[in-house]
Amino acid sequence: MPAVYIDTIVHATEDTDRIISSLAQTLGVDASAFSITRTEGHYRNPILLVSTTLQRRRADSFLEMLRRQLHTSDLEEIAATLDSRIDCSTIYLRFSKQEMLRGKLSLQDAAAVRVRIVVPAYDGQPDRVFCDALGINSTSPINHRE
Repeated sequence: MPAVYIDTIVHATEDTDRIISSLAQTLGVDASAFSITRTEGHYRNPILLVSTTLQRRRADSFLEMLRRQLHTSDLEEIAATLDSRIDCSTIYLRFSKQEMLRGKLSLQDAAAVRVRIVVPAYDGQPDRVFCDALGINSTSPINHRE
Protein backbone atom coordinates (compact mmCIF):
# COMPACT_ATOMS: atom_id res chain seq x y z
CA MET A 1 0.00 0.00 0.00
CA PRO A 2 1.71 3.22 -1.14
CA ALA A 3 1.96 6.51 0.72
CA VAL A 4 2.74 9.82 -0.96
CA TYR A 5 4.22 12.86 0.80
CA ILE A 6 4.06 16.18 -1.04
CA ASP A 7 5.59 19.45 0.14
CA THR A 8 6.86 22.77 -1.11
CA ILE A 9 8.16 25.99 0.33
CA VAL A 10 6.19 29.18 -0.26
CA HIS A 11 8.09 32.43 0.12
CA ALA A 12 6.58 35.75 1.24
CA THR A 13 6.67 37.04 -2.34
CA GLU A 14 4.51 34.15 -3.59
CA ASP A 15 0.70 33.87 -3.51
CA THR A 16 -0.01 30.96 -1.15
CA ASP A 17 -3.61 30.47 -2.29
CA ARG A 18 -2.57 30.39 -5.94
CA ILE A 19 0.17 27.85 -5.25
CA ILE A 20 -2.13 25.58 -3.22
CA SER A 21 -4.78 25.84 -5.93
CA SER A 22 -2.27 24.93 -8.67
CA LEU A 23 -0.91 22.03 -6.59
CA ALA A 24 -4.42 20.74 -6.02
CA GLN A 25 -5.44 21.05 -9.65
CA THR A 26 -2.25 19.73 -11.23
CA LEU A 27 -1.70 16.88 -8.76
CA GLY A 28 -5.37 15.91 -8.42
CA VAL A 29 -5.40 16.51 -4.66
CA ASP A 30 -8.13 18.34 -2.75
CA ALA A 31 -6.88 21.80 -1.71
CA SER A 32 -8.24 21.25 1.80
CA ALA A 33 -5.84 18.29 2.21
CA PHE A 34 -2.84 20.66 2.35
CA SER A 35 -1.58 21.93 5.68
CA ILE A 36 0.48 25.07 6.18
CA THR A 37 3.33 25.36 8.67
CA ARG A 38 4.76 28.83 9.28
CA THR A 39 8.50 29.14 9.86
CA GLU A 40 11.39 31.53 9.27
CA GLY A 41 14.27 31.46 6.86
CA HIS A 42 17.92 31.99 7.70
CA TYR A 43 17.47 35.77 7.60
CA ARG A 44 14.19 35.62 9.58
CA ASN A 45 12.15 35.94 6.42
CA PRO A 46 8.71 34.32 6.66
CA ILE A 47 8.41 30.95 4.93
CA LEU A 48 5.42 28.64 4.66
CA LEU A 49 5.76 24.90 4.28
CA VAL A 50 2.75 23.54 2.38
CA SER A 51 2.36 19.77 2.67
CA THR A 52 0.03 16.83 2.50
CA THR A 53 0.12 13.06 2.90
CA LEU A 54 -1.84 10.69 0.69
CA GLN A 55 -2.53 7.12 1.69
CA ARG A 56 -4.44 4.14 0.36
CA ARG A 57 -6.83 5.06 -2.46
CA ARG A 58 -5.69 8.68 -2.59
CA ALA A 59 -2.08 7.51 -3.04
CA ASP A 60 -3.13 5.02 -5.73
CA SER A 61 -5.05 7.79 -7.53
CA PHE A 62 -1.98 10.02 -7.34
CA LEU A 63 0.23 7.32 -8.90
CA GLU A 64 -2.32 6.84 -11.67
CA MET A 65 -2.31 10.60 -12.30
CA LEU A 66 1.52 10.54 -12.56
CA ARG A 67 1.34 7.73 -15.13
CA ARG A 68 -1.16 9.73 -17.21
CA GLN A 69 0.32 13.22 -16.95
CA LEU A 70 4.09 12.82 -16.99
CA HIS A 71 5.67 13.37 -20.38
CA THR A 72 7.66 10.55 -21.90
CA SER A 73 10.89 12.53 -21.47
CA ASP A 74 10.23 12.87 -17.72
CA LEU A 75 9.50 9.16 -17.38
CA GLU A 76 12.69 8.39 -19.31
CA GLU A 77 14.60 10.69 -16.94
CA ILE A 78 13.13 8.88 -13.93
CA ALA A 79 14.03 5.50 -15.46
CA ALA A 80 17.59 6.66 -16.24
CA THR A 81 18.15 8.07 -12.75
CA LEU A 82 16.15 5.54 -10.76
CA ASP A 83 19.12 4.34 -8.71
CA SER A 84 19.83 7.84 -7.42
CA ARG A 85 16.15 8.53 -6.70
CA ILE A 86 15.48 5.46 -4.54
CA ASP A 87 16.41 4.99 -0.91
CA CYS A 88 15.07 1.80 0.66
CA SER A 89 11.43 1.72 -0.42
CA THR A 90 11.10 5.47 -1.11
CA ILE A 91 11.45 7.24 -4.44
CA TYR A 92 12.19 10.96 -4.45
CA LEU A 93 10.83 13.19 -7.22
CA ARG A 94 10.84 16.98 -7.68
CA PHE A 95 8.51 18.90 -9.94
CA SER A 96 8.61 22.50 -11.16
CA LYS A 97 6.44 24.80 -9.06
CA GLN A 98 6.37 27.34 -11.92
CA GLU A 99 5.11 24.75 -14.40
CA MET A 100 2.41 23.69 -11.92
CA LEU A 101 1.22 27.30 -11.85
CA ARG A 102 0.67 26.80 -15.60
CA GLY A 103 -1.16 23.51 -14.98
CA LYS A 104 1.72 21.32 -16.19
CA LEU A 105 3.68 18.57 -14.49
CA SER A 106 7.42 18.67 -15.22
CA LEU A 107 10.48 17.25 -13.45
CA GLN A 108 12.84 19.91 -12.09
CA ASP A 109 15.18 20.16 -9.12
CA ALA A 110 15.20 23.93 -8.47
CA ALA A 111 12.22 25.74 -6.86
CA ALA A 112 10.55 22.40 -6.63
CA VAL A 113 7.52 20.64 -5.30
CA ARG A 114 8.99 17.62 -3.54
CA VAL A 115 7.23 14.27 -3.77
CA ARG A 116 8.21 11.18 -1.80
CA ILE A 117 6.48 7.95 -2.72
CA VAL A 118 6.81 5.07 -0.30
CA VAL A 119 5.88 1.64 -1.61
CA PRO A 120 6.69 -1.44 0.47
CA ALA A 121 9.12 -3.65 -1.45
CA TYR A 122 8.82 -6.98 0.28
CA ASP A 123 11.03 -8.75 -2.23
CA GLY A 124 13.97 -6.36 -1.75
CA GLN A 125 13.58 -4.88 -5.24
CA PRO A 126 12.20 -1.36 -4.78
CA ASP A 127 13.28 -0.34 -8.30
CA ARG A 128 10.96 -2.96 -9.82
CA VAL A 129 8.11 -1.88 -7.53
CA PHE A 130 8.49 1.77 -8.59
CA CYS A 131 8.76 0.87 -12.26
CA ASP A 132 5.48 -1.01 -11.92
CA ALA A 133 3.85 1.83 -9.95
CA LEU A 134 4.86 4.47 -12.51
CA GLY A 135 4.31 2.32 -15.60
CA ILE A 136 7.99 2.27 -16.51
CA ASN A 137 9.46 -0.81 -18.16
CA SER A 138 12.51 -1.67 -16.09
CA THR A 139 14.32 -3.43 -18.96
CA SER A 140 13.92 -0.70 -21.57
CA PRO A 141 13.87 3.05 -21.02
CA ILE A 142 10.12 3.42 -21.31
CA ASN A 143 6.91 1.67 -22.25
CA HIS A 144 4.73 4.74 -22.00
CA ARG A 145 2.67 7.07 -24.10
CA GLU A 146 3.68 10.52 -25.40
